[in-house]
Amino acid sequence: MTTNDVLETTSVAKTEEKQDGGADDENTNGNTATEDASRLPSERYESHIRNEVHPIHVRWGILLFLLVTFVLLLFADFGSGVSADSIMMQEGVIVETFTILNLSVVSSVGKLWDAESYPLAIFIAITSIGWPYIKLALATVAWVTPYRNPRRRERLIEIIDALGKWSFVDIMVLVEIMVAFRSSLVLAPGLSLDVVIMAQWGFYGFVIATMLSLSSTHIILHYHRKVHYHQKPKTGDMATSGDDGNVVESGDKISTESNNDRVDDEKRGLKELGDLSTGFVVTAITSLLVSSAVFLAGVTTKLFEVTSTRATESETVSYSISSIGMAIPGAYIDPNHAGTRFIQFMWFFLGIVTPVLCSALFLVLYAVPSLSKGWMEIIFTCAEITFAWSCAEVLFLSTIMAVTQMPIFGDGLIENSCTTCFLIDTNILPEFSVLCIGTILNVGVNVWLYRKAHGIIYHKE
Repeated sequence: MTTNDVLETTSVAKTEEKQDGGADDENTNGNTATEDASRLPSERYESHIRNEVHPIHVRWGILLFLLVTFVLLLFADFGSGVSADSIMMQEGVIVETFTILNLSVVSSVGKLWDAESYPLAIFIAITSIGWPYIKLALATVAWVTPYRNPRRRERLIEIIDALGKWSFVDIMVLVEIMVAFRSSLVLAPGLSLDVVIMAQWGFYGFVIATMLSLSSTHIILHYHRKVHYHQKPKTGDMATSGDDGNVVESGDKISTESNNDRVDDEKRGLKELGDLSTGFVVTAITSLLVSSAVFLAGVTTKLFEVTSTRATESETVSYSISSIGMAIPGAYIDPNHAGTRFIQFMWFFLGIVTPVLCSALFLVLYAVPSLSKGWMEIIFTCAEITFAWSCAEVLFLSTIMAVTQMPIFGDGLIENSCTTCFLIDTNILPEFSVLCIGTILNVGVNVWLYRKAHGIIYHKE
């Protein structure tokens, strides 16, 4: 054997040894080799808007979608959002309407501040004015800028997706004020004076813009995971060095199909895939059932009282979250008004249905042992989206703010027109603690099981 043959054989052996060692490290850590490379300081991945893995209509369509949402949100914030009207009714027919005030989302904060309802003014300013624009800006950054760590970018999208629900504070506060301030004073037989608070086009535009904004992060998260978890490697996807010295991925792929992936695809159920103990699964199922039961008890229990005084007449009504929803149609003159029905649907959907549905989806994910990995990903994604729309904690804090600030806001609202004849007083009942415990359990258990399921399904935690 010649000297050149010996050197060539030694070189091949070292190369194979290096490859075998890399494979062993990958199997030990449960991560892909390219994920390890993502920790190199000089590496970065293409932004999604430049990544040719996505069709061009997706790359630019999402940016356009974000821009349209921003424009709609801007118009809605400064448009007519809510009005307080005094309506004279004779034999069920509107005789005269007097508008006490007409506010936009932005001007409502100033009105609350002038009425010395400072906590509610600050709360709405942060959640309904500041946060929606910050969220859109962060979503745009996540789509159009390159990144060095795919999991860190994914976590950013997950966070803004989960926190997008806080923009719905407006609808929660408005509904409770609508129901509380609805009053009717009989002036004579067949003649009455009604006070109603009505949502205007700016409010509906704001809700639609918030829904679009929330949908945008679902879409961005889907395409980010499609690249890093589901994209098959192909020739030519190796890292290349750009002019600035950074490593740029031509196809922006970090996941490869390994033997471990093929084995995982054959496993059934989250318990087997994640090697979970029976005790853990039983604990998870029990936690989901208990948290759902306590939460449902909280939304059906009478939580606070509203006392309205009109002239010499006084009336006290106790409300639960569910009874507020049932009272929404009666808060307006026409109970079948399309806008009122839309608000009622959103109240039940965001405040009651989605929190319970999220827990139900996690219950299926952890309890059914025959699910394939594909079905587990589908159910996990549905649970993740449902959690993003679940407003249990938003409803809880909004109720505290609305109930405690309602008398102050009411005095400021009517000080120039009806101070002596219409007063509002509120009282939070001890049973409110049931909703508090139910909300903490619902949100806490869902977040805990979400993180666990993500780490098992995507092997990234």
